[in-house]
Amino acid sequence: MPFTEQDRLNQEKKVAELAAELDRLNAQFEAQLKAAGLTEADLAKIDLDNPPPELKAALAEAGRKAEREGRERAAQARPAASSAPKAGVRGGSIRA
Repeated sequence: MPFTEQDRLNQEKKVAELAAELDRLNAQFEAQLKAAGLTEADLAKIDLDNPPPELKAALAEAGRKAEREGRERAAQARPAASSAPKAGVRGGSIRA
């Protein structure tokens, strides 16, 4: 199957969408750094093998929040269980 002009345009559109998402995430990250009073240089100084207690607490809280939101989204994605009896079906046989 040859690569068509439409395929190229679709890829360019996807790349543009991903670039916009990356810009949004970078802006969000910069805002979080500013709110925390940190710079990129401060991040480079952090020993990830032995993070400060404040960072450990923040990471633990972020993990709990992500797990909670994941469970909530999974619950929303599950179809609701139906308690209504199935019409016309009983023990594998169909009633008339």
